[in-house]
Amino acid sequence: ELEEKQFNVKLSVIDTPGFGDYTNNRDSWMPIIDFIDDQHESYMRQEQQPTRLELSDMRVHCCLYFIRPTGHTLKPLDIEVMKRLGTRVNLIPVIAKADTMTPTDLHKFKKRILEVIAAQNIQCYSFPLESDDEASTRRNMSIMNAMPFSIIGSTDDVLTADGRTVKGRQYSWGVAE
Repeated sequence: ELEEKQFNVKLSVIDTPGFGDYTNNRDSWMPIIDFIDDQHESYMRQEQQPTRLELSDMRVHCCLYFIRPTGHTLKPLDIEVMKRLGTRVNLIPVIAKADTMTPTDLHKFKKRILEVIAAQNIQCYSFPLESDDEASTRRNMSIMNAMPFSIIGSTDDVLTADGRTVKGRQYSWGVAE
């Protein structure tokens, strides 16, 4: 349970380890889609009851879809699953293990992913861009321009070229932070 701006938020994380690792991935997304649909249906049934004491909300509101850093483009399985997820939840594509690519290759990979997302009409989460506050609008535009996001995992402190100390990894081509 988290508290965000004086609101308690109950957060559940659902992991799907090994998804897409099989030789035959035909319909491998069905258990995920069925789970999402079942949780939504269960919540709606609870909402329709005359007396609602405490609702159990296990709906999936957001999906961080981790993309393997192949450097090429989305795999057919990724495209199929993202199409199905995008109609049900807020889909946020994330490039995993982004430190395995150079910054130039990562930029090209992001561009190809965005092209496929647009060509395949995949619905991804869109941050609210307009705001009464100019700074919020600029921040939201900056966030949207960073999609798909890319992440690395590290617990090491490294020194960047501009002198900052950040969590990241040191490589011959620079620092991944």
